Amino acid sequence: MNFPLHTLCDPLEPSDVAPDAVRQQLGRILSSALFGRARRSAELLDYLVCRRLDLPQEPVKEYMVGIDVYRRDARSYRPDEDPVVRVQAGRLRRRLEDYYAGPGRADPIRIRVPRRGYVPELTRQYDDAPGHARILLLPVEAGSGGAASIFAAGLAAELRHRLHRDLGSRLIDGQPGFHVPASGAAPAYVLAASVRGDGVVMRTQLAMTAVHEGTIVWSEQADVGTGPAIARQEQLAQLCCAAVLARLGTPA
Repeated sequence: MNFPLHTLCDPLEPSDVAPDAVRQQLGRILSSALFGRARRSAELLDYLVCRRLDLPQEPVKEYMVGIDVYRRDARSYRPDEDPVVRVQAGRLRRRLEDYYAGPGRADPIRIRVPRRGYVPELTRQYDDAPGHARILLLPVEAGSGGAASIFAAGLAAELRHRLHRDLGSRLIDGQPGFHVPASGAAPAYVLAASVRGDGVVMRTQLAMTAVHEGTIVWSEQADVGTGPAIARQEQLAQLCCAAVLARLGTPA
C-alpha cells in the first residue's frame, strides 16, 4: 500500500492554478469579518500574495516588507531592532488559521504564510463534508502470487463495483499509472487494500486514510479460509463500503 499521499497536498506551483483564482481567494479572505477589522494583517497578506503572483521567483525579505508595507524609513530601518514585520506576520498566521477553521473551511484554495519565511504557500483544500468528499481507490496489492493475486483481482473488482454504486462520480479509480491531476477536486480520502497468503489462510487488510490530515480513520483485517472466493470478496467489499458511508455520514 505504498502511495505518495504527499503528492495530494503539495504546495501548488505557479502553473497549477490560475492567478485569478488565487486573487479571488485573497478577496474572500480580505472581505471576511476577521480581516475587515485587522487592517495591518490585511495589508500584509495582500502584499505577500500579490508579490507571490507577480514575482514568483523573487525572495521576500523582512527588510523589504518593513519598508513596503509598514513604511519604515530605508535609511534608518533595522529589522533586528524593529520587530514589526515578525510581530505582524505572527498575527497574520493566527488569523489565517482562525479563518480556515471557520468561514474559510470550504474555500477551494488555502493560503498559508510559513513560520520561517514570507512567501505564501498555496494548497488546494479537500472538501470532506458529507455528500461531497471524493474517494481514491488504490489497486489492491497482492503480497504473494498465485491464489492471493487472483483473490486480490476479484476483490478489486467487487470494491470498484460497490463503491461506484454508492458514491457515483465521487469515486476515483486509481488504476496502475493513475496520476492525480493538477486541476480538479482532489480526493479527501484514500482506500487501500492488500492480500497475502501462506497456503492455508489469505489475510486481507483494508484501510481508509484522510489525505489532508494524513491519518488512518478506519482499518479492518480479515482472514479468508476455505470457501467460495466470490462470497468472501463480496463480504469484504460490503464491509469496506459500510465503513466509508459511515465515515461520510451516509446510511449504508
